[in-house]
Amino acid sequence: MLRVLQDGVFERVGDSHPTAVDVRLIAASNTDLEAEVEAGRFRRDLFYRINVLTIRIPPLRERREDIPVLATAFMEEFAVRFHRPISSIHPETMACLESYHWPGNVRELRNVIERAVLLEKTQELLPQSLPFVQSSKRSLEPIQDLNLRSALAAEEQRVLVEALRRSNGVRREAARLLGIDPRNLVYFLKKHGLEKKDEA
Repeated sequence: MLRVLQDGVFERVGDSHPTAVDVRLIAASNTDLEAEVEAGRFRRDLFYRINVLTIRIPPLRERREDIPVLATAFMEEFAVRFHRPISSIHPETMACLESYHWPGNVRELRNVIERAVLLEKTQELLPQSLPFVQSSKRSLEPIQDLNLRSALAAEEQRVLVEALRRSNGVRREAARLLGIDPRNLVYFLKKHGLEKKDEA
């Protein structure tokens, strides 16, 4: 790789002559590569070959003005994909999205909107559809079971049942709605004792 980056040539296994290539390399990292070089965890010679022009893209929490644009675009994409009649995002929902710290950046935002579109029952995304927001009704109810594992399992089962309902019990369609492989769906169905409540 160093030779390709330096001279634009490489040798195929078995060839007696080098092959010239004309390529442009775009590399991305979520770590400080210069600091990684100083710590000995990234090759110095490779770093200096790829560090010709650096474009820093701030994390989503540092460019919150992009959140409404991205969230709306993701909403429209998933509304079409899942055949959901959702056309807008409630102002309170948008406020929640803009105030969240987004440790997973744009990928996390996309996943959150996909989940919200899948679960939402109205024509606009409400705060209750966000995984990090509890409905006002829920917040007033005492929490009986504080065991995180069982609480997550209950939510997982609820989403599975809803996906099966919307897909009329067709596993392949349910897996598509959930964004998982059909083989993984079989695992989850068996885990929650739902394998007899759907169709193959």
